Amino acid sequence: MSGLGIMTGQTFVEEERVEDALILKVSAERIDATNAVHFRSLLESSIKKDVRHYILDFSQVKIIDSSGFSMLIMISKKLPPEKRILLVGLNRDIFKLFEMLKLDALFDFFDTPEDALENL
Repeated sequence: MSGLGIMTGQTFVEEERVEDALILKVSAERIDATNAVHFRSLLESSIKKDVRHYILDFSQVKIIDSSGFSMLIMISKKLPPEKRILLVGLNRDIFKLFEMLKLDALFDFFDTPEDALENL
């Protein structure tokens, strides 16, 4: 995995390419107003790569606020129709928010990156 760093020098996202999928493992506990813009720019630069599936591993994320949800919606709308975003490792509370906000129709959800890869 190669790490993409945030401004503090800490690793924020690690990426791993598996065939035509890119796994992006988020190491932040929160996706909120303090980092959503930077995360969006990382995702936008990843979208330009020659892959069809983007697997976002949120297993370490405990909180996603409205800025984080907004960023995910904007990224999903920028994707060409042949590309997909798959979310993995969401905790129960975050997944419930996706359902309540009716965002579960925009994304595919899996427990692990391996589960997501098996369903491509």
